[in-house]
Amino acid sequence: MQARDSRSSTSTTAEFQPSRISELARDSPPWYRVASRRKLYGLLFPGAIVSYMTSGYDGSMMNSLQTVSYWDDYFGKPRGSRLGLVSAIIALGAICSAPFAPWVADHFGRRWGITVGSCIMIVGAILQCESTTFSMFVGSRFILGFGLTFCTTASPSLVSELSHPKERVAVTAICNTCWFLGSIAAAWVTYGTRVIPSTWSWRIPSLLQMLPSIIQLSAIWFLPESPRWLISHDRGEEAMAALIRYHGDGEETELVKLEYQEICAAIQQEKRTCP
Repeated sequence: MQARDSRSSTSTTAEFQPSRISELARDSPPWYRVASRRKLYGLLFPGAIVSYMTSGYDGSMMNSLQTVSYWDDYFGKPRGSRLGLVSAIIALGAICSAPFAPWVADHFGRRWGITVGSCIMIVGAILQCESTTFSMFVGSRFILGFGLTFCTTASPSLVSELSHPKERVAVTAICNTCWFLGSIAAAWVTYGTRVIPSTWSWRIPSLLQMLPSIIQLSAIWFLPESPRWLISHDRGEEAMAALIRYHGDGEETELVKLEYQEICAAIQQEKRTCP
């Protein structure tokens, strides 16, 4: 531990070369030829990226539910401001959790941020499915929005901080495309359940909104914590181990060393500017 700390303290004061990192990353083999990176992205997609599907699923589902007669009749044909409230309340829930989500991700880690958000959204989806009144339906959607911010705050950080420099831009770009995957899924689910002659025509799509959260909970703890978060909490050994395993394919390569130095230097710079 002391050897690692002494090396990191001297290396962070030295000038690392971003151009050298880019050069090494560019010369690295593509992800599909490296077993460790295949495993990393195989876990990163269900563990972090699918959180974006929830937002896309929700918007498409609420648009589709307005055409489902059993939903419309069950809640008294909401129109005007009442209908607008149903769609807008999820954004209000997200705003209300905004002060807490970054704090959880920074103090307890990105994985805990995703875990907390996923658990909250599962509760919200179950309540939404079991709603018996309009107020209960609106309240459940507030809970969904409250949990969504935890995931969408922690997920992109974990994705960008774990991704290999060679694929980081492409992988982070995929996050936003998952919004459309969720939207398409909701449209087809609601289209298929609309013919059910009962309230399950809208309860099934509501319940399935928790599916991305369940997927995340099943995968997130198989992922390592963010190396940047680990270093900022004086857990440099764990950060280096994660970088070696997934970016160096089990070896402490020059790229891994430079990435470690870059993270340490960035954190030290932040501490100097934001004491």
